Order: sequence, then structure tokens, then C-alpha cells
Amino acid sequence: MPEFSVAATGEIVFLIFFFLSAFLVIHACLNLIAHHGNLKLRMAEVNAEIDLLRPHIPEKRERVTELKTGLPALKRQRQKMADYYRKLVNLLNEAEEQQKEDEGKEGKEKEQEKGAKLRTEIRLHQLDLDWENE
Repeated sequence: MPEFSVAATGEIVFLIFFFLSAFLVIHACLNLIAHHGNLKLRMAEVNAEIDLLRPHIPEKRERVTELKTGLPALKRQRQKMADYYRKLVNLLNEAEEQQKEDEGKEGKEKEQEKGAKLRTEIRLHQLDLDWENE
């Protein structure tokens, strides 16, 4: 029977414990991965039981979901309306300035008024088209 030295015995014990701990870590990771789906299923079951015991909780959960999904859409709609209003105010200001300039000129007042009205109508029509496209 071969004789082992103390250092060789220590190395063998170290290697055995090292591989044993490595296998335990791998086993724990695989168990965690395997039970992850089961945990989600269990949470769904728990939520269903809570919903049966307290019927108002699903309604509250739905309301919270609606608020979370609805607020960004409302903010976008409000921003579009603000942009549209700003464009309309700018158009009206330009039309008033154009009208004041037209009143100052005496020679071609009628043609300029018609041109200003036509330009304003064209811009309003373009804004309506932009609004419909958005």
C-alpha cells in the first residue's frame, strides 16, 4: 500500500471539497432556474385567491393599469392641442399684421385683402390637414 504524505492528503481533501461545492452551486443555480416558472405560477394562484377573497382588489388593479397606460396618451394629446393652438394664434397675429399693413396702403387695398384672406385660408387648411395627419 502506497504511503501518502500529509501534503498530498490535504490536496486530495481540498480537491474533493472544491468539486463538491462546485456541484452544489451548479445544482442550486439549476434549481433556481427550474423553479422560476413555478414561482410565477404560484404568484398568479395567490393573486387569484386574493381576488376571490377581496373582489374590489381586481378593480383597483385595473384602474391603476388604466391610469398608467392612459396618462402618457393624455399628455401627448394635450401637447398636440397646445401646438395646434400656438399655430392658430401665430396665424391670427400674422393675419392682423397683414391687415394693418394692407390698410396702410391705399393703392391696392382690395387685392391685398383678398390675398391676405386667401393666404390665411390656405394656412388654416394646411393646419387642418396637419391636425388630421397627427
